[in-house]
Amino acid sequence: MSVGIARIRAEPDVIRKGCIDKGEDPGVVDRALDLDEQVRALRAAYVEDRTQQKAIDRRIGEITREVAIIDKQLHEYLVRLGLEE
Repeated sequence: MSVGIARIRAEPDVIRKGCIDKGEDPGVVDRALDLDEQVRALRAAYVEDRTQQKAIDRRIGEITREVAIIDKQLHEYLVRLGLEE
């Protein structure tokens, strides 16, 4: 039996009955729903993780720029003190 997951989600009982009527295992409907739930959860976790990763990457960029500015200021200060050239 070949049925799309959207239809299985919308009408699981109808699909189960169809399986039974055709002599097929209705347990495949529950297995498909379980797998669909796992896929949806993994996709949601991926999106959340990716969003966090992008935020962390932005913060790393900000910190890197701040460190470069501070490093330049420190170098200029040390040059004024005659401790660096």
